[in-house]
Amino acid sequence: MNDMEYIIRKIEEKDNKSVENVIRSCLIEFGANHEGTAWADPDLGRFSEVFNSPGNEYWVAEDEQGRIVGGTGIGFLEGEDEICELKKMYCLPEARGTGVAHLLMRRALDYAGRYYKKCYLETLPNMLAAQRFYEKYGFVRVYETVGSTTHFACDVRYIKDLMKTKTTNTYLFDFDGTLVDSMPTYVSVMLRILDERGIVYGDDIVKIITPLGYRGTAEYFRTLGARESVDELVEIMNAYARFEYENNIPAKDDVIETLREMKERGYSLNVLTASPHLALDPCLKRLGVWELFDNVWSCDDFSTTKANPEIYKMAAERIGRPVGEVVFVDDNINAVKTAKRAGMISFGIFDESGADYVDEFKAMADGYVMNFAELIK
Repeated sequence: MNDMEYIIRKIEEKDNKSVENVIRSCLIEFGANHEGTAWADPDLGRFSEVFNSPGNEYWVAEDEQGRIVGGTGIGFLEGEDEICELKKMYCLPEARGTGVAHLLMRRALDYAGRYYKKCYLETLPNMLAAQRFYEKYGFVRVYETVGSTTHFACDVRYIKDLMKTKTTNTYLFDFDGTLVDSMPTYVSVMLRILDERGIVYGDDIVKIITPLGYRGTAEYFRTLGARESVDELVEIMNAYARFEYENNIPAKDDVIETLREMKERGYSLNVLTASPHLALDPCLKRLGVWELFDNVWSCDDFSTTKANPEIYKMAAERIGRPVGEVVFVDDNINAVKTAKRAGMISFGIFDESGADYVDEFKAMADGYVMNFAELIK
């Protein structure tokens, strides 16, 4: 490994010649600059056109100097509907051993799992390091050709069952206490309203109100004795909280780096929070992560709260994925219980505000992490 940073991104037209040069250089290195290999493929030099449809994509690895040092693709396998091919995976010698091949492979397999049940590849007999690399990722040697590739000289074949190791690439995150360290602010705002009115509340108040959103919390406060209308209470909450979200509230540890890594891998990232957009949106933009999300939702967008299982089903429908293929991550145990009841894969994440519920979390959730970075480990 070295300290070089690489960007893995979808190929663009400007990359076509560089990718062709990488592939031809590697083929010359291994004595494969002849018919029956990628050397003779008519599509070399025009990958941005060829890999440009659902289930058919190519990525490049770009170093800190903007050089293309490797690439790989997932594409159709002629004669097969449910099996894709791992295509044109090559890295220049100086990029080998840096971890860039792992980044490319993870991106490719994450993508392949969305469209196919199996992934097939062909390689050369003298590419022994590559063969060991494929085997580390669960590819199994096969001795019969699958589909039609025209690469008759690449007679070492592997296939991977994507269903056995299938993981979801779609995430739905809570905001307060999950992405940002705002729970102390959120709690102080809410309890301030009760304290100023001399309203008595129980020790489980935070557990109760966190999934409810501002309006749901306002409605609950009225049951405790608050005399203002729901709209008036919401206005007070917004006034107390807005400045902190716009200016001070930080991201939790490793959140920004992990979100960027997940986006690089092609994950669909989404937010569903009880906080209103006037607090949520400026905070995400200030932290520089707004553009990483496909959808950013407040409970207000669904006219219900996270205490209602239907909100998770509606969110999955808007994302365009079955509810059982979405991972929901929240620091609030009630929200995680409800999402699980709705059918989502539900993960708890540690926040100091929920420290008393860790054992209960671990017993009921599909997973539990102490730190955000653990989600991709």
